[in-house]
Amino acid sequence: MTISPYSTITSQPGGPYIRLLHLRPGTDKDAPIEAKLDIVPLHHGHSNFEALSYVWGQELDREGLKLQHPIPGDNGSTESGIGITANLAVALRHLRYPDRTRILWVDAVCINQNDVVEKTSQVSIMNHIYRRAQRVLIWMGPARDRSDWVLAHLNNVYGEERAMQDEKENNTAEGLGTPATKQALLTQPQTFAFAQMLNREWYTRVWIVQELCVAKEAFVICGDSSAPWDAIQTAFKTLDESSDAWQPSSLLNYGITRHRALERLHFLTAAGQYVGLDEALIRCRWFRATCPLDKVYALLGISTRDPGIRPDYAASPETAFKRVMQAMLLRSTVPDLLDFVVSPASVRRNPRLPSWVPDWGPGNVSAQTEVAQTLADAYHLERLLRASDNSNAHDPPLGEFRPRFQRDSPTALIVQAVEAGTIAALSEPIPGPWLGNAYTTEANMEPPAPKENPTLTENLGLLKANWDYFLHNLTHVGTVLRKQVDYAPTMVHVSQLVTFARRQLSPVQNRVDNLTSEGQVTGRIMPLELSNLLTSNARALDTITPTDRLRQEAEHAFDLVLSMTSAFLAPRLYRCLYLHKLLPAFIYHGLIWLTGIFGVFVKRDRTYAQAIGALNILTPWIGMRVAAMDRGAAVGERTRFLCLVPHTATKGDTLVLIAGGRHPYVVRPRLQEVEVDSLSKARWMLIGPCYLSIEDMALLRESWNGQAATDMFIS
Repeated sequence: MTISPYSTITSQPGGPYIRLLHLRPGTDKDAPIEAKLDIVPLHHGHSNFEALSYVWGQELDREGLKLQHPIPGDNGSTESGIGITANLAVALRHLRYPDRTRILWVDAVCINQNDVVEKTSQVSIMNHIYRRAQRVLIWMGPARDRSDWVLAHLNNVYGEERAMQDEKENNTAEGLGTPATKQALLTQPQTFAFAQMLNREWYTRVWIVQELCVAKEAFVICGDSSAPWDAIQTAFKTLDESSDAWQPSSLLNYGITRHRALERLHFLTAAGQYVGLDEALIRCRWFRATCPLDKVYALLGISTRDPGIRPDYAASPETAFKRVMQAMLLRSTVPDLLDFVVSPASVRRNPRLPSWVPDWGPGNVSAQTEVAQTLADAYHLERLLRASDNSNAHDPPLGEFRPRFQRDSPTALIVQAVEAGTIAALSEPIPGPWLGNAYTTEANMEPPAPKENPTLTENLGLLKANWDYFLHNLTHVGTVLRKQVDYAPTMVHVSQLVTFARRQLSPVQNRVDNLTSEGQVTGRIMPLELSNLLTSNARALDTITPTDRLRQEAEHAFDLVLSMTSAFLAPRLYRCLYLHKLLPAFIYHGLIWLTGIFGVFVKRDRTYAQAIGALNILTPWIGMRVAAMDRGAAVGERTRFLCLVPHTATKGDTLVLIAGGRHPYVVRPRLQEVEVDSLSKARWMLIGPCYLSIEDMALLRESWNGQAATDMFIS
């Protein structure tokens, strides 16, 4: 009879206990993997082990691991075989020493995955395990995409920086000058190879956040090569500060948004600063986990303040997410967490969740959805953080937030609220069309200078020089055209928003302004209320959205097309083709005039470039709709406002002001009612947040009457 390698460790006195894997030596990568399991107390000096951070891999692709382990109730030991994923098997073969045992903690082996009680207990102390380990080994997979080469370079750069830092400290202590610093830059091939590492599957797992943030020391391993995490971070800063960091190709293909979230939490925990579970959940919302419960449980260990949540793998995702949201709302002074109940249009929300509970489960979304939502979530997270510490004077709360939950039906959230209006009309959802192609760098070859009264030979030479210049710029011209195609939907959508706003606003409100490169307005294209709606909240937060770079590139492309057609290519091409000799003078000068007029006309209009400027201010609102909100009573001589609402909102939905909130919320009545003290009360479905411009919200705030607020049951 086969004896299980797992004896009970949850009920032993003197705990908590953990198992450690003693990986036996081996040099042959194809040799079977052999190891020994030991049970040790966690908090009694047992820190001579390394913890593994890795990707489990496909469960169907498994290999055998031969384990020596104690016999329960006996002093002897025996051997048993267990199955491990192929990815873990590859990692263990690379990690084992050739001549001595290596002691590791590996969750898939050291935790009995078939024992729910043990799994729950061990997950609750996992942050202590990684914090106790000598170092954390980050296994990113076998060597590929020149990972050996780039890790060797990063080790050299990191070693030089450490040496320079030591020299600086020694010179400072001895009163000497500071040594000249050497900037660690990656070459273009090295940058590409490093960026490929950022796109490895390890970066997508939610568990890596805790495993890295609590580590004393961490090493990244690809195949047989390794580098300290600090060296990886040095390289990332180089990439992050480069001009290509916010290119669509970088955002989509290089995992930059995930690394930014990971490094931000790493920085906060290393500095001992406060990290709330709400911030961790939002920053890591689009990381992945095999079990939906892990999207929450994996982040408990880095929460500075105990949220009062304990892992429970016997609970359903709906129950766990509800408990987490309930705990966070009860500790919060603002209802802004309710802003995150909206899921992207491409993601199916769990229908069994109450409407006030965000669905933290989805993670396997497209790259476009992940990047777009991460950028939008970062903006709304900033609003939440500033609202929580009352650092945004532009946005004072409406009364005090006091959430309650119905005793006999904990799925119902009870808040004090006042109805503010209804949705009268809706635009199409705001897209993120700029998530498109990879773009090449711009050409910098100088155009050939024309000569006065050139000879035929000189004209032929000039024609060849112009042809060479044209070929040199051909790739860049193609890039420009691709940018025009990618960014064109933005112009179309801005035009649709403008048309929608003009139809909904009264003639008095329909003042118009032009959008400049800074996202401000002057002129005659966009209605003032629409531009204020899209820009004022961002101005209040003093934020610079990451699409500034993309907008500048689009405007550069726009100007380049004009200069190459109206100012350079066409006139010079006419002369090189001898059209000034072959054509009558009035026809030739007519061509020059038409070309120039084209350039002047387009440059004066610049509608396209102004629409590209809107790309900067649309980013926080990706997936939302512009709506016309009707007030029953006039507010400041106005009965209609423009606002931003979730893509799931529909005409006729109700807007309410919640006590303690800073903006309205969209709700919808449910057919069923709830019994409270033998009375029937209406139940509401929460659709999501509603954002107004600062000016309009100030007007609406004046109409707030806390005494008129009544209990609203949201289920």
